[in-house]
Amino acid sequence: MKSILCYTSTLTFLFSLVFTSPIDINDKLYQFELNKKEIYSHNDSNYDELSEKELYNNKISKKTNVSSLPDAGIETKSRPVCEDCEFNWSQYGSMCCDTAWDDFGLDCAFLETTYNWDCAGCLCPGDVSDPECGDGACNGNETYETCPNDCDEPVCGDSICNGDETYETCPDDCNAPGECNDGFIPDCADDDCVPEEWITDGYCDGIEQQYGANLCCFDNDGGDCSDEQCAEPECGDSVCNGSENYETCPDDCDEPFCGDGICNGQETSETCPVDCEELGTDCFETWIGDGYCDTSNNSEQCQWDGGDCCGSTCTNASYDCNSSSTGPCVNECLDPSANDECCADNTCPFTCEGNGLVTCWDSSCAESQDDCPAVTCSDTECSFYLSSYTCPQIEENYGYDCSVCEEEGVCPITCEDEGLITCFSGECAISEEDCNGCENPVAAIEGINYSEGYDEFYHFDTDGEAGFLTLSTSGSGVDTKLYLYALCDDVDIDNYPYGDYIAYNDDWGTSQYGVCPDCGYSLESYIYIGIPAGEYIIVSSDQYNYSNTPFEWSLAFDLGIEGCTNASANNYNPEANIDDGTCEFDDGLFFVTCDDGSYQNEVSWELINNETGNIVLNGGAPYESIAAIDPGDYMLNAIDSWGDGWNGNIWTLFDDESNEIFSYTLDTGTGGLSEVFTIEGA
Repeated sequence: MKSILCYTSTLTFLFSLVFTSPIDINDKLYQFELNKKEIYSHNDSNYDELSEKELYNNKISKKTNVSSLPDAGIETKSRPVCEDCEFNWSQYGSMCCDTAWDDFGLDCAFLETTYNWDCAGCLCPGDVSDPECGDGACNGNETYETCPNDCDEPVCGDSICNGDETYETCPDDCNAPGECNDGFIPDCADDDCVPEEWITDGYCDGIEQQYGANLCCFDNDGGDCSDEQCAEPECGDSVCNGSENYETCPDDCDEPFCGDGICNGQETSETCPVDCEELGTDCFETWIGDGYCDTSNNSEQCQWDGGDCCGSTCTNASYDCNSSSTGPCVNECLDPSANDECCADNTCPFTCEGNGLVTCWDSSCAESQDDCPAVTCSDTECSFYLSSYTCPQIEENYGYDCSVCEEEGVCPITCEDEGLITCFSGECAISEEDCNGCENPVAAIEGINYSEGYDEFYHFDTDGEAGFLTLSTSGSGVDTKLYLYALCDDVDIDNYPYGDYIAYNDDWGTSQYGVCPDCGYSLESYIYIGIPAGEYIIVSSDQYNYSNTPFEWSLAFDLGIEGCTNASANNYNPEANIDDGTCEFDDGLFFVTCDDGSYQNEVSWELINNETGNIVLNGGAPYESIAAIDPGDYMLNAIDSWGDGWNGNIWTLFDDESNEIFSYTLDTGTGGLSEVFTIEGA
């Protein structure tokens, strides 16, 4: 059997991969080497007398061209003691598995699974059960992208084709498609590279690619293959080859029988032990041959999962071989006697086309498309929504085609059928002006209000009284979002930062306007805020209510007392609980606030004198203070430690009569400077 560890050129490949010439480590050479007949150490005196079947079953073949690693002029590191290892692999390049780790960085797991070494008894210093980023070793599934602390960044020009390097992005490291390194040749079926020694090595690399390669274009693999083994499969030519088997071409292929030396069909180790080896202890026998490719069973000892992982051998059973996630065409075919050629043109035996039929819209098979069953409205996705929406609504909101339902006459009557228009919410109206909007809101009432699940606008009047407003979608079980505005001109719910709102909340757990006492779903919304007397616009946004689920929400309004609530003001009213903006301060003093947003621990700011560059005031959020500031030109340096802006926090400067002089917020990013503004003298 051939193996990477047994041939000088392939050992040179392994060595050069780590130290010398450029090699594309992302090609399929490793897989070819694994699929080639493996070579094991074997000391039986009657080795040459073993039959071909014994050689196959014992995974042993003649050892040829075995040589040691070439001297590449590297300094050998200190070598661990090999006395614990049961096997000596000096003839294959290193004394034992432990020294292979020290010399080449190959751990025991890699040596056993890729090069078939037996590391029994070894200390295996390179093997770790769980890779840990930061331990200085790039192992397991770690890469530079996932763990830059342990793994080096791919560098174009380092003679290793790795990471996201390709021939197009780094021709210095990666071969061009169809090109191979010295000692390798391109596969006749694709651009993969295989060792040149595979030609005239006594093993046929034919169109069946039983060892992972097709070398027929090299004079029938240098004579290793017959004309029949290199002939394209054609049912009826009396040659059973390619993807042909008894089920797909009984004219060419014999019916499998127990004793023919091949474990196939319905044969198992129990029904035909002479052909089938007993399953390994790690095999899940009930999963074998069920139409589902189980990677844990995709091995010779598990009978290649009963053919489930290859297009030419999978048979529909408990599962559909045509599955886009569990079928053979989307999983790796490792069985050397099978292949996935039929996957390319959808002609596998488990497909309609593989049986000379066509695939219908419902995945059934028929002689022709004309013979497929007719599509009815109930077969379409449009039918799922007919009980709640009209066909135009379904097509506009969900993008489904309702033409079949319209032809059957089962679509509900539309607003347009009645001479009306359909509003965005699905309601009918005489004109667009009559549809719900900021200029045509619904009157919100104290108590329970109703939302159709779309963007909806409500009007609320305090009737000349100041007070505390509570808005809550508690109990709706819907992902809601509420806004409170003073004017329609302030409304912009479609673009961040969503206009000049008084308050808003998406998820009640992150609300800066109180804690919801009875919300049971984390995505419900809650606002509790004191407001002066006036009229307000309440908006229920459908931004995250993707299915536009209708829901109820509640409104409560408790009277309050208006006045100046700032204890530092000259006219502070200790009985007031609603600030009406009338606070007054001594001449020359200014009132500074930074508040009204979320994630306030990320916010900081500096008030800078534009002429001197001095910082005259700084703080964070929430912030509220009185300051004496000299007349002059100033600007605000806004900082956000997370980098996503101030999330609604606003810095505001008022004069001694509560007149706003300047306000600023950081919409996004880690920092920003405001425009220059002027503070006038007294």
